[in-house]
Amino acid sequence: MTDTMSKQRPSDSRAWQKKWRVERARGIKRMVSADRAQTHVQELVATKDLSIRGIAEAAGISAFIISDLNRGLKKLLYRETEAAILAVTIESVLARSNPDGFVPNIGGRRRIQALMAMGWRHQDLTPLLGINTANIVHQEGQWFTKQKHDAIKELYDRIWNQRGPASKISISRIAKAGYAPPLAWDDETIDDPNATPDLGASVAEGRGRPTEGTIRRSDALTEDVEFLIGEGCSWEAITERLGVNPVTLDRMLHRADRADLINRAKTMAERLAYSRAS
Repeated sequence: MTDTMSKQRPSDSRAWQKKWRVERARGIKRMVSADRAQTHVQELVATKDLSIRGIAEAAGISAFIISDLNRGLKKLLYRETEAAILAVTIESVLARSNPDGFVPNIGGRRRIQALMAMGWRHQDLTPLLGINTANIVHQEGQWFTKQKHDAIKELYDRIWNQRGPASKISISRIAKAGYAPPLAWDDETIDDPNATPDLGASVAEGRGRPTEGTIRRSDALTEDVEFLIGEGCSWEAITERLGVNPVTLDRMLHRADRADLINRAKTMAERLAYSRAS
């Protein structure tokens, strides 16, 4: 490559110049105010906890431009540059190809905590991930590598609906930490720092009329059983998932006049086997 070719600018090409003439004839400006891009970058940094380099990699532009925008130092941008910056979201930063790039760790932390609420302890999760999950949960910083995020997400997507090996005593101890379970999080928002878990109405224990804002435990369990049957779970799988004694659940559903759910759940295994053989 000659020295002249190495110093050639994009604006020296005939294609660039032709496009410039066409846009100029149509009244389309190449440069635009940096205000919109600046507001977007500052919001991504301040409210979404995204890093300067992460935003730059997702947009496919220099980190120096993103840094200047975040500090309010740029006045003008190329129109294409503005469009690339405005297209950056949490999802696009998490989806970029650099495994060593930094991403917010809040989604990973929430996923680990949700699995813990399902009975998965650090001693169970750490070997599966090859990552010390206790360090992730208690990490002081706000970022970790995309590689860690992807590993945690893959495991979470695989076992989110499976009860972990923790004993009932351990699960009760974990419950005191107040971790939101998987069903409290939407996949679309679990990585958003501003999202909050949907814990639903609190569940009233014991008998009698529940107070405002609560539901009876029997009503909550009945709803859970109906949902799990729709997911194809057998009676054994349902009692295990809910952590309820089969006899207790049987009696509760009879008292609620929902014996139909018991019959449907107990014949689920037979129906599944028949459908597979058909």
